Amino acid sequence: MHGTLLDPIEDDPAMLPILREAEQMAEAELADRNHGLGFCNLLWRTKQRILAEKFNVVWFSPADMDPYSIFD
Repeated sequence: MHGTLLDPIEDDPAMLPILREAEQMAEAELADRNHGLGFCNLLWRTKQRILAEKFNVVWFSPADMDPYSIFD
């Protein structure tokens, strides 16, 4: 068994504040949504959109990086 693959930009210390801010923005945007099964996929899509629109950053979610894994 292997671990989940992550986008290499997550290893870049300069990107960490941007990634954190985008995640916080995504969580705030989705605060009223059910955090049940499948929520991580919605969170990642929202984070991707925010990173692209507000920071001009292309980020690949764990689901993008490992399409043969199932994330709930």
